[in-house]
Amino acid sequence: GSSFFPYASPGIKNIYHASPEDVARSANKVFAVIHPDDAGWVGESVSYSAAHLTPWVATVRVNNPLRGMMWTHIESIPEKLEDGSVLWHGYVSDITPLKQTELQLKETNSLHKAILDAASVAIISVNKEGIIKTFNHGAELMLGYRAEDLIDKQTLEIIHLPEEIATRARQLTGELGCEVNPGFEVFVAKAREGTDDENEWHYVHREGTRFPVLLTVSALRDAEGEITGYLGIARDISERKRIDQMKTEFISTVSHELRTPLTAISGALGILINGLAGKLPEQSVRMIQIAHNNSQRLIHLVNDLLDMEKLVAGKMHFDFQTYKLRHLIEQSIEANATFAQQYGVTYELLAGPDLNVSVDQQRLLQVLANYLSNAAKFSPLNDRVTIRVEVRFGSVRVSVNDKGPGVPENFRARLFQKFSQADSSDSRQKGGTGLGLAICKEIMERMGGAVGVDLTPGKGASFYFDLPCEDATQKVPATRMEPQKTKPHLLVVEDDAETAEVLATWLAAQEYNVDCAATGQSALEHLQLRDYDLITLDLNLPDMNGIAIVEQIREWESWQREGKKKLPIIIITGAIDEGKKRLPSAVAREGIFWLQKPLANGQLEAVITRALAGLTADEGASR
Repeated sequence: GSSFFPYASPGIKNIYHASPEDVARSANKVFAVIHPDDAGWVGESVSYSAAHLTPWVATVRVNNPLRGMMWTHIESIPEKLEDGSVLWHGYVSDITPLKQTELQLKETNSLHKAILDAASVAIISVNKEGIIKTFNHGAELMLGYRAEDLIDKQTLEIIHLPEEIATRARQLTGELGCEVNPGFEVFVAKAREGTDDENEWHYVHREGTRFPVLLTVSALRDAEGEITGYLGIARDISERKRIDQMKTEFISTVSHELRTPLTAISGALGILINGLAGKLPEQSVRMIQIAHNNSQRLIHLVNDLLDMEKLVAGKMHFDFQTYKLRHLIEQSIEANATFAQQYGVTYELLAGPDLNVSVDQQRLLQVLANYLSNAAKFSPLNDRVTIRVEVRFGSVRVSVNDKGPGVPENFRARLFQKFSQADSSDSRQKGGTGLGLAICKEIMERMGGAVGVDLTPGKGASFYFDLPCEDATQKVPATRMEPQKTKPHLLVVEDDAETAEVLATWLAAQEYNVDCAATGQSALEHLQLRDYDLITLDLNLPDMNGIAIVEQIREWESWQREGKKKLPIIIITGAIDEGKKRLPSAVAREGIFWLQKPLANGQLEAVITRALAGLTADEGASR
C-alpha cells in the first residue's frame, strides 16, 4: 500500500527538504523531489528489490528546493515483515561534489582526446626509455603508421637521421652518462638539453619519404618534478616550404628576366634624352623623360627584389671594413639631396660624436638611402629631416627624424616585414615595393646591428639603426656633453624614487649639480657621457648589484684616467659588512666611502666634503 518511513534521521531535511515527521506519515514528499528522469526507474527498481529481497543500491538525482540539483547515493536492504509489507533499512548520502568532479574529469578527458586527435599536428609521447606511449590521429595521418603498431615499441624509423645527428648521439652518450641511440633517443635528448624552441627537423613516412616538420619537444614531469617522459608536437611544413620555394624561384626568374630588357630600354631612352640620336621635338622630349624616369623606378624595384632574394638565401656578400660613421652619413646625405629636392626637403646632420664602425660600406649606404628617401617622401613640403648620432652602451644609434604623419597604430607590428605598406591600396599616394625596410632589417642584422622606430603621435617618425661600436665602450666619446663647470657634478644612483628625490633636492640646495640614475645600466650610461666629481651608490639596484658598477668604474679608470685621482664613490647601504665582503680585493679600496642607512643628520654632507677635498677613505669614513 502506501509508503512511509517509520524512522528517519534529522539529516533527511538536508537532502529531501522534508522533516522526519513529514515522511513518517507519507513518503510522497521524498518522491516529489526526485528528478523526473530518475523517478520512473527508481520506482521500478525499488519494486524489483522488494519482490526479490535484494539490496537496493542507486545514484539518484534530487531537485532540492533550496540547494538546487543534487546527486545522492542510496544503499538500502529490504526486510519482509509478518504482515507481508517490506521494511527498508538504509542510508542516503549527498555525493554532489564527488559527482561534479567526476563530470569535470570526463569533460577534461574528452577535451584532451579531442586535442590529441587533432589531425593537423603529430603528437607523440615517449617514456624515459624512449618507448612510445601516445601516438595521436595526426601522427597516424602524417607518418602512415597505426597507433597500435607503434605504442609500447621503440622505433628509430620515423625520425630522419643525418650524419650530424648520429654524431650528436655519440656525444650525448658521454655527456648524459647513458646510452643514447641515434633515433628516437636523440629526440628525447633534445628535451633533456632543455630546448623548448620549435626547430626544423625531418620525419620519415612509413613509405620512406622524408618531409620537414617544425618540432617542439618538452619534458613531462610528475608531481615531484621528476621527468617521466617526453612529448613531441610536430607540424608538417612541407607545403609551406614548397610554396616558399616557388615564390623564391618566381621572384628570381622574373627579376633576372626583367633586368635585360630594362637595361636596354633605360639605355635607349637615355641616349634619346641626351640628344645623341639627333634633336627631338619638345613634346617628344617630355614624353621620353617620363618614360626614362619610370624605367629607373622599375630598375629600383627589380634590384629590391633581387636583394631580398639574396639576403633571405644568405648569398649576399658582406665586405667589412672600418669607416668613420659621420663620413658615411654625409656621403649618403649628398647622394640623396637631389631626391629630397623634389619634395622641397633638406637634410641636416646634428652635431654628435664621430666614431669608427666596422661595416660593409655599400650596404650601410643602402640602409641610409632607404631611411633618408622615406623621410623625404613622408615629410611636409619644404621641411627639414634631421639625422642624429648617439652613443649608447656598446653601440651607436643613428636616427633619421621626420615630421610626417607617423605610422598608423595597426601597422606598426608589420613595419619591417616583407612587402608591407601602411597604404596598400591601388590608389596609394607613395610608390615603392614595401621591401625597403625589410631589406634594411636583414642588412643590419647581418652586420650585427638592429633596426627600430620611435613614434610620437602627430609628430612624425624617428627610424633608427644600432650598430655595435667598440669606441662606445672603450673610449669616452670625442664630443662629450661637458658644460663649463662652476660647481661639482654629482651622480646619485638610487632605485627608490622618493629617496632619490630627497637626496637630489638636498644636494642641489648645497650648490651641487646633480643627476639621478635608477638602474645600473642607466648609471653606466651617465658615466660614459660625463665626467662626474663624485657618485653616491645604492648597492641593491633592480638590474645589477652596485658592486658591479664599482668594478666597471675602476676598470675604465685603469686605462682612461692615468695619473688622475680615482672617482670618489660613496656607498650608502643597510649592510656595510656584507657589502665590503663582496668588494673584491683587486678593486682598490681607495676613494670608496661607506655610509650606513638610515643617514644621520649632516653625515652625508661631511663625507662629500671630505671626498671632494681628496681625503682618503679612512679619513672620510663615517664614525
